[in-house]
Amino acid sequence: MPENLPFHILTNIISSATTVNPDPSIFLRGGELVQWDSTESIRTTTLVSSGWTDAATFVLYTSVALESGAAAKLFLRTLRERPERANFVRALVLGLGAETKVDSPEAVVESSALLDVLKMCKNVIHLQIKSLHPSMRARVVTEITAHAEALRSLVVNPTANTSQHRLYESEDLFDIITPGLERLEIGFWSAPSTVTPPPPITDFSPLSLTTLRVHSFDAPEVILRLIATAGPTLEHVDCYFESAFDADTTVAALTPSQATLRKLSFMTNPTSEHLDNFQWHETPAFDRLLPHFKHLEELAVSASDLSPNVLHLHTASLRRLSVISHTDVAVFRFDEVLIEDLKNLDLKIGLKEIEVDDDHWSADDAAVLAAACAARGVALKVILE
Repeated sequence: MPENLPFHILTNIISSATTVNPDPSIFLRGGELVQWDSTESIRTTTLVSSGWTDAATFVLYTSVALESGAAAKLFLRTLRERPERANFVRALVLGLGAETKVDSPEAVVESSALLDVLKMCKNVIHLQIKSLHPSMRARVVTEITAHAEALRSLVVNPTANTSQHRLYESEDLFDIITPGLERLEIGFWSAPSTVTPPPPITDFSPLSLTTLRVHSFDAPEVILRLIATAGPTLEHVDCYFESAFDADTTVAALTPSQATLRKLSFMTNPTSEHLDNFQWHETPAFDRLLPHFKHLEELAVSASDLSPNVLHLHTASLRRLSVISHTDVAVFRFDEVLIEDLKNLDLKIGLKEIEVDDDHWSADDAAVLAAACAARGVALKVILE
């Protein structure tokens, strides 16, 4: 009888029926982290037979998504009645529902209940925090650091937050990035919530990060320091900045990860004001970096940080290149050097795909480059809009 199977066999069988990704932080093309969700789909397996109940309950509670204060309160009631089930939770998603305004009085109560759940679940490995009331900033940091020993993946990215006040600030990174954390996704989308200057930038403690995704409205210095510190272990990085950096700064941040990076997206989209006061380096940062990456397979970069010399500079491991123009200031434009390098059969080209997103290119230039790429077995896509 199935109910007589060993516990671990039953849990494996039941787990196979869930829709949850087995690794909730796999890094995909484009820099996206797969975000996990609830195992609610297997809830009915707890009713199959008495022999299945314990195993199905264990699997059901391993991954939990609570996206409202009401859901949090119901879950808290269950945990208080059956506290052992809090120990089953490994992946946890917390956030206010779409019907709750993030800066409303109701959001304070609901956010507190959601964080009460996190406090009770001591064995969380994968944590995603969506929108909460901004007053929860200190408590969010406290609860994350309290889970430092177990936590491996952290997604703190409240993109639905329409408040003028942020849930966290850049200096909180020094606390929420715990020594054992391997995967981090965090976004700073709105303007800083404080007008006082941030504290002086200090050094991060030794890190274990392999995957990092940071989209930043501000605080580039802190994030660049983070990238440099985590460099020796980083394999996947996706960064977006509304700032521009001189080549020396970019090179200094990414040099420590040249032996480990496999996928890198490094986008700079500075404001007009920033551009007006910026001095561009004559040699783009990635012209200096590319030859030294040992295992880089995919690169997405701004057109201001790479020149048309890429084909005779790129590392042998590179298979996919994406170049995006965010501003009128760009170095990577159509150039005869691209055609010459493609026609040079003595030049080894490992690239299989090139994508250019730039409305400054003409259709004729794109067609000429596409033909030269095709002759070398390279697929080219040029987006002109």
